[in-house]
Amino acid sequence: MDLANILIAFGMFCMILLIKGLNSSKNKKISNDKTITASENSKTNIYENSHININFPYEEGKKYENEGNYEKAVVFYTEILKKDFNNIDAWVRKGICLYNLRKFKLSIECFEKALKLDRKNYLSWFFKGNALMELKKYEDALKCYNYALNLAPPSEKAKILNNKKLLEEKLCKNNPNFETIKHFIKKGRVMLLKNDYNNALIEFKKVLMRDKYNIEALFGVGYCLNALNKFDEIP
Repeated sequence: MDLANILIAFGMFCMILLIKGLNSSKNKKISNDKTITASENSKTNIYENSHININFPYEEGKKYENEGNYEKAVVFYTEILKKDFNNIDAWVRKGICLYNLRKFKLSIECFEKALKLDRKNYLSWFFKGNALMELKKYEDALKCYNYALNLAPPSEKAKILNNKKLLEEKLCKNNPNFETIKHFIKKGRVMLLKNDYNNALIEFKKVLMRDKYNIEALFGVGYCLNALNKFDEIP
């Protein structure tokens, strides 16, 4: 074989090696790109899964609560509180579910936890009042309803007022002076219609001596004192 043929053969051999090297490098780059993409996707999925894990228990809890499956809802709200002890909504929803399960003392504990985090949470005051009323702690319940009324939006006040009225009726009926109170209330109303504010005030004060939380007597006293310009005496 002459020198020319040897050089040609050597050149072809070098070309083959070069082409193989380029293909190998290209394949390696494609493989690396796939690895990077897979890694990025993995990070995205981890983030998305984390987002789902945060919201999933609350959504499931609400679903079961709306279906009336309060025991199962409590499980999901408890799961949230294990991860986020300061989650006010979870404390309130768990408390409401426990209230509906007639576990009144446990529900009150939940509402008190929520109120430690937010004293202006009117739902906690309202349902705590409901639970206390079921436990026949009427005076404490009335205080809770008063807080709830002061904090609730206008659209929610009617519901709170209705429960408060029911509570006041219970307080009156449990009062040994119930018939006497009714008599003084009636006299106070008559005096108001006559614009006789001084005598109306006396009758309403007689009621408050026997039932300090009577809402009509409290209103009557305030109205009379305002009409008589005795603002400094308004309780």
